[in-house]
Amino acid sequence: MVYILDSMEELKMRLLSDDYGKHLLGVEDLLQKHSLVEADINVLGERVKQVVQHSQKFLQEESGEDDYKPCDPSIIVERVTTLEDAYAELVRLAVERRSRLEESRQLWQFYWDMAEEENWIKEMEQILSQGDIGHDLTTIHLLLSKHKSLETEIKAHETTLKMSIAQGQELIDQGHFGADKVQQRIDDVMSMWKHLIELMENRKRRLTGEKDKINILLLLRSINRLICQKTILKSSVKYFKIKISSKWTNYKSYEVLV
Repeated sequence: MVYILDSMEELKMRLLSDDYGKHLLGVEDLLQKHSLVEADINVLGERVKQVVQHSQKFLQEESGEDDYKPCDPSIIVERVTTLEDAYAELVRLAVERRSRLEESRQLWQFYWDMAEEENWIKEMEQILSQGDIGHDLTTIHLLLSKHKSLETEIKAHETTLKMSIAQGQELIDQGHFGADKVQQRIDDVMSMWKHLIELMENRKRRLTGEKDKINILLLLRSINRLICQKTILKSSVKYFKIKISSKWTNYKSYEVLV
């Protein structure tokens, strides 16, 4: 019994640790270690049951008043009660620590997801911040096609972002011990997302505007070319008329001389 109590005290000290992990991998490691502690507690539970059963048999044995008793039954009852209470406390501490570790894992999983979202947004921002908007219609149409694919990817990713934020909101609603930092993280990432959408819309406007500008320039060139061609045609017709008029005058002069 003393050995069991000593083992319980050792496990109790491990369960009272205030280390709940400083990152996701750390929490996962602590949860694995806690599972081993729970297994040890279960083993101790079986030993406690055996001790209780043996003590009950001892107490239930019928004996005369003058029979020798190696131990006072009241002492046995007291020690068995102490053992059961110590085990019940151990189980309670194990449940509480697992609950805290699970909460910590949820928190660090949220931070992990938010870090991935932040990195993804930064990558998209870098792509959208490129200054190249094309120098001809072919290039611009190619860039617009790529931008459309990027828009589709960003809009599709919004679902993943909302799921990560929903996990954080759930922690806040549960009154999680890290609720304040969770809300701050959500606000920061949502601000980045809003800026990303603005960059996406601005780049589309720039590409569309450049395409329209080049189309107008090409239209003006075509109109100018037509004007030039018409001017040349008018000049040719006028020159042709002058030549004919000149030849007709010469012909009339020739007739007069004849």
